[in-house]
Amino acid sequence: MPEALDRVEHCFSAIEDHYFSVEGQTLFNHLHSDQYSMFLYILSRTVYDSATDQDTADKLYGLNRALSGIDAPYVAKLPDIFRFTHPVGTVLGRADYSDYLIVYHGCTIGRTFEHDPVLGKHLTVYPGGSIIGKCRVGDNCTIGANSFLLDQDLEPNSVYSGTPGNHTIRKSEAVAPSWRRDA
Repeated sequence: MPEALDRVEHCFSAIEDHYFSVEGQTLFNHLHSDQYSMFLYILSRTVYDSATDQDTADKLYGLNRALSGIDAPYVAKLPDIFRFTHPVGTVLGRADYSDYLIVYHGCTIGRTFEHDPVLGKHLTVYPGGSIIGKCRVGDNCTIGANSFLLDQDLEPNSVYSGTPGNHTIRKSEAVAPSWRRDA
């Protein structure tokens, strides 16, 4: 538990939001469902990493699914700094994740066959957004609401909207305001 709480502290301290930190003091409220789902993922991953009690890791994963409606198994190695925002219906599978990941409700990230997505830093996936398969997503990218990126690369500083057959990509240098300025 102490290691998991240290990991929670590290993750939450990078988030610029009065629910996560105030004047440099990190806050954790088990009644805040986004925070609790993040905590349960981190705890299940920490237990899994210790290789001592797979049964407890399975139970924590199941509890998170039941309480939060998020499918974020401990075998999917999320980054050290991430944020779930209303995570109901989100599925986070195997991928090469990077720090400063934000996922909203109904998102899906995962593999096709043997191809895992590779995700850059400062990625935001809005509600209903999906990244599936052999994708290389650069730093500072956004996947728009209800958009589906499949087996396609995305250059850094891009906003992707649409589906594989009908999409737009525009450039944007803006970084999500969810992160502390010193992060």
